[in-house]
Amino acid sequence: MTAFAPEVTLLPDGFRRTAPPPDPVRWSALRQRLSHAASRQGQAVQDGLALFRSWAEAGAILPAVLPAAALRGGEASRRALQRFLRTLGARRATVGELQAAPRGSPARVVGTVAGPSWKPFSHIWAKSEMTRHNVRLLVEEGHDFFLGGAPAPMVMVRAVGGYLIGGPEGAIDPGDQVEVFGFVDHVIDSAAPLGASRPRGEPIALVLRAGDELPLIVRCLD
Repeated sequence: MTAFAPEVTLLPDGFRRTAPPPDPVRWSALRQRLSHAASRQGQAVQDGLALFRSWAEAGAILPAVLPAAALRGGEASRRALQRFLRTLGARRATVGELQAAPRGSPARVVGTVAGPSWKPFSHIWAKSEMTRHNVRLLVEEGHDFFLGGAPAPMVMVRAVGGYLIGGPEGAIDPGDQVEVFGFVDHVIDSAAPLGASRPRGEPIALVLRAGDELPLIVRCLD
């Protein structure tokens, strides 16, 4: 059987990723480590694991995004998994609260999806399947979007480095309620909502993005 490595194509406003499904044997061992790491831990660790509503959903993402230290086994692996889950279990915040959050801090936010009005998509984020040389592959394509809604503050979600929780036919569209885990940042961007700017007038976007070691994770609540 031909082995396929994940392929990521960067788009002007997002990405397209093609990858084989996770190895079920590898995931089974990792699932046992996750259960052990979460046992008798505090609420933040439990909330991090609860971000995935089932082991099936966790298995579709975690093997690809866990830090290398979490995959080696032993006590160091258990501590790395606990740090990972504790970070994912960050307290839910409102979009307005992110305005005062330090750059680089983890955040979980619930809000309504809004796409750029000048750039219509069939879906803002979508997953599907394809077959190449008789090998099943998973395809995921995500585009930047805004979270919130007027007159409330809005945060831009940078899609690159992101993963959508859910099955192979999952999708996100404008108006959907979603939960997003990511890291807070501020960037100059022409798509930033009016009223957010530096003294020289450059538009500033409040952003949720993937981190250096942890991904952006999006979960549809509808």
